[in-house]
Amino acid sequence: MKKKYAVWITSFFVSAGSFITGCHTMPYHSVYYPETLDHTAAFDTDKVPYDRTGYVFQYKKSNQDGSFPADVWIYYPSKERSESFKIYRFSKLQHATDLVCADYDLIHFQPETISAYLVDKEGNRKLNAFSQYMGTDLTVTFHSHTRHCTMGITPSYNYNFDWADLNTMLPYLKKKGTDFEAGFLAPDNLARFKFAGYSRFRFTGQEEHDGKFCDVYEVKIQNHEKKPGHLYADAVNYDLVEINMSLPDNPGFNSFQFKLITKGKMTLDEWNSFILKMTRQTLKVRS
Repeated sequence: MKKKYAVWITSFFVSAGSFITGCHTMPYHSVYYPETLDHTAAFDTDKVPYDRTGYVFQYKKSNQDGSFPADVWIYYPSKERSESFKIYRFSKLQHATDLVCADYDLIHFQPETISAYLVDKEGNRKLNAFSQYMGTDLTVTFHSHTRHCTMGITPSYNYNFDWADLNTMLPYLKKKGTDFEAGFLAPDNLARFKFAGYSRFRFTGQEEHDGKFCDVYEVKIQNHEKKPGHLYADAVNYDLVEINMSLPDNPGFNSFQFKLITKGKMTLDEWNSFILKMTRQTLKVRS
């Protein structure tokens, strides 16, 4: 890795944070598809089990062995928008927490935009990175750096986004408990986003997992089939219960585990107050 990129890379990953301990190789490379594959027919807005508006889901993000834990809350102010609030071990060092907001295209069942903010002790939100989806084109801007890539599959989901976009679209699957496929987006070690091929989700059956009866999917990423993972979805309402992958989603982690802890409801005002409260608490601001 070239030294001049080091600070920028470590600040961009982990949803646009600005400090990280450790850096792992990102094994992703661009895959060219001569024609775009359209898998949007696997999804339908009428198939969602319930409206997530007003619900907040708390997850624990970590490596597969539980190391480098981070707290992540995903809130839905509407069915077309998710807001991911994240507290990492380095949040105090960067003097900010992370908030990543996505607005969704419910025709193509993927994001329209993803905006990453740093939240300071006063609650100010500084835009740190922005992603724009235009058809099969993705543009990612971080400060003055802009990167482009072309997606070969619609919908495509951003692994570096903790797969919050996949999580959000999962309940829209027409046929629950069947195989499906989506595009796979991930950055390389120079923070260049890549369309890295497909993510294949093979339904393997149902089992009780973390106290919930789940549909279980084996997950394989193109060119990384020897490192499969698993996704667990609540069989009743298709809430994401866990993602467990041996592949890193950013250089701060050597693998990816994302486990549901709690679920509740908040108003938008309560959510914004929660972000400010937890940010001040994390940054040790005296009231």
